[in-house]
Amino acid sequence: MHIVAIVAAAGSGFRMESELPKQFLALGDTTVLGHSLDAFDRHPRVDEIIVVLPTELTSRYAADLARRRTPTRVVGGGPRRQDSVAMGFALVPHHADLVAVHDAARPFVSAAVIDRTLDAALENGAAIAALVAQDTVKLVDTADGLPIVDTTLPRDTIYLAQTPQVFRRSVLEDGLAFGAAGMEVTDEAMLVERVGHTVRHQ
Repeated sequence: MHIVAIVAAAGSGFRMESELPKQFLALGDTTVLGHSLDAFDRHPRVDEIIVVLPTELTSRYAADLARRRTPTRVVGGGPRRQDSVAMGFALVPHHADLVAVHDAARPFVSAAVIDRTLDAALENGAAIAALVAQDTVKLVDTADGLPIVDTTLPRDTIYLAQTPQVFRRSVLEDGLAFGAAGMEVTDEAMLVERVGHTVRHQ
């Protein structure tokens, strides 16, 4: 079983008026990205890590990342999240069984969550970490130009997608190919759903 983690760190989200994207902000003795990488670097089932960075930062971080315990490579990202993940996926070896995609800005992922998501993807081909919605969710109709509540959705059917999102290599390849044709999505699971694969949540 060969498992590759793609850590998506090419986003440009900012917090606290910093000049750096939030994944590069200090958190304890490292950065937000550092904690996310540690979770996969220390995980006994992960064989390789691919870090997708803003292109202009790849040379700055490549040497440090190469010294990690788990073999780690760096690649520059693209204009959209799905483009960045596709660039990371291009480095995934053909013999890989599972590919885990994780947002660098989620530094507190546990080994248990990684394990459960890996196991679910082994069974189903695709699985995501998800949280049960705690807030009441309204479906709003804006067809007439005014935001009118159409219905209240039952909370027990609403889950908030998290990462990691784990896929068999061929399943993610199908989804990314669909995205390359112009489909705009907010996560990899959405691509995989659109090509007809079921996605489990954990």
